[in-house]
Amino acid sequence: MSRFYVEELEHDVADLYSGISDEAIMDQQEQIARIGRAQDELRKSVTEQPDFPCDAFIGPLAATSGMIAGAALFGAGMAFAKVFGG
Repeated sequence: MSRFYVEELEHDVADLYSGISDEAIMDQQEQIARIGRAQDELRKSVTEQPDFPCDAFIGPLAATSGMIAGAALFGAGMAFAKVFGG
């Protein structure tokens, strides 16, 4: 980054804040700090969240659901064969 670009950027930032009171700038900085703390708390709570206990039941649930669906299809096939097969 060139020195000219940095000086121009600093000048633009100074112009941006020139019409704002010190109180408004402090209020904005407090809001930014509060948002940062809230984000930190959110990240902390997400990383500390335990695994769901229902994860252990997904495998047996899928197997049971598959067996029930298979039995239903088998029964429908037998009924179809009985009706149209003779």
